[in-house]
Amino acid sequence: WYQRRVHGESIKSLRHVTSNICGCPHNYCCCPHGNTKEPSPPDTSCPWVGLDCLFNDISATGNVQTWQECAAACADHKTCAYWSWRGPTAWMNPYGCWLKSGCTQVISDPSMVSGAYTCVA
Repeated sequence: WYQRRVHGESIKSLRHVTSNICGCPHNYCCCPHGNTKEPSPPDTSCPWVGLDCLFNDISATGNVQTWQECAAACADHKTCAYWSWRGPTAWMNPYGCWLKSGCTQVISDPSMVSGAYTCVA
């Protein structure tokens, strides 16, 4: 599932990848550089601990102390549909917050927390 906002309203759509496109089952996203399988973002849990939404960056900000602050920034941004926050234990860009227009691919990263714009607490 992925969500996006159109004129301030949330639109939820099912994106599924069929095996004839890249050999991935429908509940996985395919990476553009081969048949690497990564789990698609969960659609009911909040937040998604240990997952990083790839690509679709709108903006990046440093020194964001909590995932809740990052989530609130996304909720306040007109075109943000997803966010990813890097925790204090990350070796690169700790406390970084990325606002995203979509989340069609994710990777596992124990230092990351991500979520939809509706996930604020």
